[in-house]
Amino acid sequence: MSGDTKKSGQHRRADTSLVRRSPNPARWPQRLILINLLLWATTAFWIQMGKDATLARRQLAIPMALVEIPPELIQQGLNEINRTREEVAKINSTAERDLPWHKYAAPFDIKDPRPKIAVLVNGLGLQNEMTQQMLQSLPAGVTLGFSSYGRQLKEWLGFTRSQRREVVLSLPLQSSAQANPRESKLLEDAGPFALGADLTPMQNIGRLDWLLERGEGAVGLMPNANEAFWLASEAATTLLNSLRERGYLLATPTASVVQSSLVAGVPTATLTVALDHPVDEATLNSQLQRVESTAKAEGAAAISLPAYPALLAPLNAWIAKLGERGFALVPLSAVTEQRTAINPPAPSEASPTPTAPPAAAPMTEDKIAPTQPNTAKPPAPGSANSKHQKSKH
Repeated sequence: MSGDTKKSGQHRRADTSLVRRSPNPARWPQRLILINLLLWATTAFWIQMGKDATLARRQLAIPMALVEIPPELIQQGLNEINRTREEVAKINSTAERDLPWHKYAAPFDIKDPRPKIAVLVNGLGLQNEMTQQMLQSLPAGVTLGFSSYGRQLKEWLGFTRSQRREVVLSLPLQSSAQANPRESKLLEDAGPFALGADLTPMQNIGRLDWLLERGEGAVGLMPNANEAFWLASEAATTLLNSLRERGYLLATPTASVVQSSLVAGVPTATLTVALDHPVDEATLNSQLQRVESTAKAEGAAAISLPAYPALLAPLNAWIAKLGERGFALVPLSAVTEQRTAINPPAPSEASPTPTAPPAAAPMTEDKIAPTQPNTAKPPAPGSANSKHQKSKH
């Protein structure tokens, strides 16, 4: 009996444990409510955490809005910003004045509202007597054009700088046929240091440096009429980039060259009229009238003509009456335009960095010298050592 009783008690306990372990359907709604409450609380917690994080980011992004800054500190910061801007502007202005086309430019009255006319007489420096006559007879406002091959070029430029006169150098260019004189003897020889369409960029840069070294004190260059050179894209690009980097202006009457020069960022003087050979007085007067018409219409004009003694008298007579007719005689740099270069190429190994020219005394006068004949004496022909050559400018 006792054994049976024990077995029956064990079965009852086993059955009871089975009943307790089995799920109770009546408790499922309560469990679902608890699960939903837990999910809602978790969601609300993370939403609040997100709001707190967003607020913290905003506070970090604009910390100045949450802090009251004293007015004197604000004014001190503004003053510091203004001083920095003035220093940067001063540095840029100084660098610009060091460029040759600014550094060696002749002074003129920038406040004069009259239409501007620039006169360039080129071909000087090859014949000393003729050059001396022109320098003594031409008014001070006329820009002088010297040949790059003149034997006494440095002495002549030293004298013109002492007289505060503006100078432009000739730029000899040669086409592909001129590179080899044996192939074509009909073309005019541009000289041994002419830049060539068939030369390498390094060769052209070397020849340009030779010309500029001899012509220290010039504001720019005037190329000879050689359209074939400008058709060679590599040679033309090398020349324009070198002029922009060195800070020299380019004077030319050719519209396509003017456009290419302006796009490259080179200071460019557009010549309304460019006479490359002697003309009679009637032809000269008609071209001078054309210059006046252009100056009235566009505000500025320029003319270049060769240094021919027969043209000296009518030219001076026309210049003497410019003021009466409402025009202002200015140096060539005063009618020069410069634009920002469009995608200027980076300097390459074939384009070495030029050395800076020696310092010269800046011209600070605001008004141009009176348009009267120059009475100062130029260096004597054939003098190898001129006082102006030795003096510091």
